[in-house]
Order: sequence, then C-alpha cells, then structure tokens
Amino acid sequence: MSDHRPRFSIEMMCKVFKVSRASYYKWLYSGPSARWQENEKLLVEIMDVFEESEETYGSPRITKELRVNGWTVSKNRKARNMGVDFR
Repeated sequence: MSDHRPRFSIEMMCKVFKVSRASYYKWLYSGPSARWQENEKLLVEIMDVFEESEETYGSPRITKELRVNGWTVSKNRKARNMGVDFR
C-alpha cells in the first residue's frame, strides 16, 4: 500500500482491501509479526538444507532434515515456504 500512496489514498486502499485504517497503521508501525519472523528463519533453514544437498533434495528429504534440526512444522506450512524458488 505504501508504494501506491502517490496514486491512491490510504482510505481508498483500505476499503478495497477491506482493512480498517487503524489496523493498517498498527501493522505499519508495529513491524513484522513473530510468525513472519519465524517463517523467515524456516525459509533460511529450508534453503540451507536444499543447498547442502546440492539442490537434489525434494520435500520429503527436506522435511526429514528439518526434523533432525529441531523444526516441527506441518506439511502445509512447509509447502507454503517451499513454494519459493531456491535458485
């Protein structure tokens, strides 16, 4: 939304996205959530495992390595994070 401020008002964008202005400003000034930060750490771990495997490991092997490294994540969460292009 910040990128589009020159063209659209915050009020208009909040209506389009069905977000209250108060919620938008709270999000804007509060910084990343704990869940977002944890997902970033998970993504780094996934990328490390993938690169250490010389980019040969798929989802099942990466899952096993994550468990060995102490991560407990659901299949869905891991799949969402693995949707990122590793290269």
